[in-house]
Amino acid sequence: MNRSRTLKRGLICLVLLVSLVACKPQETELPFEIVVKGSIGATYKNMDLMIATNPAEAQQIADTLWPEQPGMHFEEIANVDYGQYLVIIAYFGAKPHGGFVITIEKIVQIGRMVNVTISTVEPTGGDAVILHPIHAVKIKRADLPVKGRLSFSLLKDGKTILTREHLVP
Repeated sequence: MNRSRTLKRGLICLVLLVSLVACKPQETELPFEIVVKGSIGATYKNMDLMIATNPAEAQQIADTLWPEQPGMHFEEIANVDYGQYLVIIAYFGAKPHGGFVITIEKIVQIGRMVNVTISTVEPTGGDAVILHPIHAVKIKRADLPVKGRLSFSLLKDGKTILTREHLVP
């Protein structure tokens, strides 16, 4: 009788342990396609992480990048099929000369967190012209294991640079 009780307790512990491991949010690497990569002639100066899930949000991003020209279209972002995709933009901000680059290397979703890992090139010299490096990608909505209010974090060298909350319907 005592042995049967010990066996039952052991099985219960095993089931609980397996349940706890199974409840851990899955880490899912999200495939993406480049929408635009390079430098743009924006006037917004700050590094940022921007998300667009519909045409109105794409226009808000354009208005942020070009505040002196409200209503200006960011064609590459505006032309995305928002029924199937959402857009994630890593924006490096204003840089004093050429050669600066920002690249989205990997996007991983863990539960309600989406980590956008970037790399950057930051040269010490170049042509004296203000540039605004940007990398915009689109991911399929169907690839997101979890939707709703998500926390998007921009990561560089394993450190969080900034985080944005965004509703992804």
